[in-house]
Amino acid sequence: MLRTPGRGSTDKYWFLLGGLLGGATIGLALGLLISLVPRPLGHPLVRLSLIAILAVVAVLVDVRRLSLRLPQNRRQVRQSVVFDEHRTAALMFGFELGTGVRTYVTAAAPYLGALALVVTGTEFWSAVAMGAGFGFTRGAVGIDQLVSRDDERWDTVIGTLTQARPIVPTAADMFVAVAAITFVLVQ
Repeated sequence: MLRTPGRGSTDKYWFLLGGLLGGATIGLALGLLISLVPRPLGHPLVRLSLIAILAVVAVLVDVRRLSLRLPQNRRQVRQSVVFDEHRTAALMFGFELGTGVRTYVTAAAPYLGALALVVTGTEFWSAVAMGAGFGFTRGAVGIDQLVSRDDERWDTVIGTLTQARPIVPTAADMFVAVAAITFVLVQ
């Protein structure tokens, strides 16, 4: 992802900062959206039902039984970033990866999580923190690959996870759904 033929090393800290800022930006937008939704959104049974329905849709999307276009680009890296070795390129790429809408997201779980935040009526700053966490983890995966000393092993692990599809994304969908349902139940 970050190392390509003919490319020098990317400043990993700028990349991670970009991911964090990109995720926080999405979290900010989500927090603003949440502030427009009445809280709490109906009876707890209504919220639980909505989360369950959203989880089923997410799983169906991940197992490719439901064709639903999620808000993302079906690409990972813009060509101009691949050959630009400046810190601003690392920051920009990290930001784009951290937003999740400018790059490819491999599972419906982040979208399920965002919708669950809206349904549960979470606080504004909680949404910002969740977005920042999403961006940070996306950036951290890239740094793991960057500092890996064994590119072949990294590619093998990623290939194995890709072949495990839809098991890995479906597990993520279920985790998000259970966390959201638990949040509704303890409110």
